[in-house]
Amino acid sequence: MFTKSFAAVVLLAVFSALLISVTYGQSPNCLGCLCEASSGCNKTIGCSSHAGYHCGPFLLSYSFWADAGQPVPQGLDPQRKGSFEACANDIFCAADTVALYIKKFEQDCNGDGQVTCKDYALIHKLGGYGCRGPVPQNNPFFQTFYECISTVGEQ
Repeated sequence: MFTKSFAAVVLLAVFSALLISVTYGQSPNCLGCLCEASSGCNKTIGCSSHAGYHCGPFLLSYSFWADAGQPVPQGLDPQRKGSFEACANDIFCAADTVALYIKKFEQDCNGDGQVTCKDYALIHKLGGYGCRGPVPQNNPFFQTFYECISTVGEQ
């Protein structure tokens, strides 16, 4: 069950992602739920080597960031050491990365004839080339994601 603090976190992520979503077409609520499902939208999570090297509130990998075009916070050089971590740990840059990646790989992953936020979650979690694969049962990411999109009225 979602609490008021959860709603505040989702709203923060939604507002943070709003600028990006207007540019790339993803719903701010969808990006907010991707963030919530990834890490609880924890902006101070940093980087971890658990199950691969992932950073920031969206738990981005280096290859995900590279496939998205290596966006960086304003003023940074994408070739500079630490640029990936700087972007992944910056909520705006991380949301931009997710939006760019989704735009690049946008497709109907679940075969329902529509491209929706559910497809974006599959792209985010299973990758642009693997999103049509089987969804792991009882996966905490997808459990949180589906509860979130239901709460915010996203499809």
